[in-house]
Amino acid sequence: MKTFLSIIVFFSFCSVNAQNSQDTLSVYFDFNKSTLSGASNEDLMEFNTSEHMTVIRVVAHCDTSGSQAYNLKLAQKRLDAVLLKIDSTANTTIAQGEKISSKAKNYDAQFSRRVDIIYSDKSKEPPSLTESVVEFIESEDAKLNIDLRILFYPGQARLLPECFSEVQEFLAIMKKNPNLEVHIHGHVCCGPNYILSKNRAHAIYMYMLENRISARRMKYTGHSNTQPRKWPENNVENRNANRRVSLEFTKK
Repeated sequence: MKTFLSIIVFFSFCSVNAQNSQDTLSVYFDFNKSTLSGASNEDLMEFNTSEHMTVIRVVAHCDTSGSQAYNLKLAQKRLDAVLLKIDSTANTTIAQGEKISSKAKNYDAQFSRRVDIIYSDKSKEPPSLTESVVEFIESEDAKLNIDLRILFYPGQARLLPECFSEVQEFLAIMKKNPNLEVHIHGHVCCGPNYILSKNRAHAIYMYMLENRISARRMKYTGHSNTQPRKWPENNVENRNANRRVSLEFTKK
């Protein structure tokens, strides 16, 4: 089965860690087009005016229409159109091929016609996950709620590779503190999608389970888009704040 092609551009090799907040701006295109819409231009102008944004990578996608060679060229044109609007210079380009979409259970052609800008926001530097949990353990608080700064491939429950470091930090916390229990909550933005929110929470749950964290210490729930952090979702910041996985820690 033919799937969409991706071109990945790395601006810097920067992994997710507790001191950086990473988000994704997705720019969508019409069928067989590489020109930006008015709404996309506005999003990119808003993004480009921030002094705190550092682009990590840009991923250009196509749907499954057309030949692989044609889709690769179209993805490159979409990539070029976006790069002209943002202040960054690509160091390396990599053709991702069919690796991403071939594993997507709910392929959607419309959402495959996009360019994803993955970036870090230096203005957001909350305490690290470990620091927050240590403070919670030493306190008399009954619960700790905290958002993970992790990203998924758009429309999927697959983590982006650079997001594993914070998940591994979460794993280390659970191993080091056997009296902690956790409820993993999945959320989405931009419209109801209970299944996706549940699958994202389940992906984190399964990673913990596969690394020998007892199921008795964990549970997970998907909330669709029913618990937004920010409203209305009329800008990039609000949409990114609502698309998240959060952890609710309790003590035995």
